[in-house]
Amino acid sequence: VLERTDALVRAGDLRVVGLDATPAGHGIYAQRGFRDAGGLVRMRRGSGLESCSGEQGTIRDLTPSVRPLAAGDLDGIVALDRLVFGADRGAVLRWAFSTAPDLAWTASRAGTTAYCFGRHGDHSDHVGPVVADDPALARDLVAACLSRPRGRPLIVDARAEPAWLATLAGMGFQEQRPFTRMYRGDALSAARPALEPAVFGPEFG
Repeated sequence: VLERTDALVRAGDLRVVGLDATPAGHGIYAQRGFRDAGGLVRMRRGSGLESCSGEQGTIRDLTPSVRPLAAGDLDGIVALDRLVFGADRGAVLRWAFSTAPDLAWTASRAGTTAYCFGRHGDHSDHVGPVVADDPALARDLVAACLSRPRGRPLIVDARAEPAWLATLAGMGFQEQRPFTRMYRGDALSAARPALEPAVFGPEFG
């Protein structure tokens, strides 16, 4: 598959190929022309912890504007996400909303819109993407996902930014393993990765 996608990029038939490399695979992909585009850390919060409260506050204490995402929000959020991600992933966001509505939240503050989606895996639930231009809103969206009782671990594939990782650690998340986001070709120059503190995950890009 890698050789085929490389050939498509070289021929100009494919604009970009992206992946999230483990430390073991990073060198191999670098040799094949993939370039680093930032680090990620998989953070995990076990199912045995209580819902997010106390020092972090309940969701009402954090941001009154945080609310469950509704079907009527999707068109506007998909349009915004196209600018953030650099490509149209509306189909996968709609799928995430339909299969895991409990992990889909939105918030607003000072005229900006933040949102998150998620999915239910075989053994864990996964929050991502989280899109917000305010770190406090990003925290509140993850807290919203934690505000409901959970019987399964929760995973966040977070940008490797010390302050953000410390925020997640303060919410009970622990580091599992690092990744490096890598691209071969035009690395989605229209994207705004700084607005996406948590990504959809290696399975979805």
